[in-house]
Amino acid sequence: MTDMLLDDKITKEAYDEKYEDFTAKINRAKKEKEIYGSTVDAKRDVSKRMKEIRQRLAETDVLDEFDRVVFESIVEKILVGETKEDGTVDPYKLTFVLKGIDNRVIPNAKNRYTNH
Repeated sequence: MTDMLLDDKITKEAYDEKYEDFTAKINRAKKEKEIYGSTVDAKRDVSKRMKEIRQRLAETDVLDEFDRVVFESIVEKILVGETKEDGTVDPYKLTFVLKGIDNRVIPNAKNRYTNH
């Protein structure tokens, strides 16, 4: 662009306009890079914490009773029920949304509960 300006192939106004466009694009790219970097760092942190939790759980014996601290450190939330594509409602489906790993689903939780 500078060469074109010096060779009088473009005007100073056109040069300034393109320069501003390029500067704005570079600034947007830098901001996006920062956002992606912080997202990657956050995912690494969550993965590291989940690995530590899994390791601690593997090292301990089976829990004999409910441990709220362990539960809350693993489970982000529980979704109760589901509305299927055909519009029918299944109030007995439980979806455990876990922190940092895939969701775990218990379909037909009512039957599983009454059979034990």
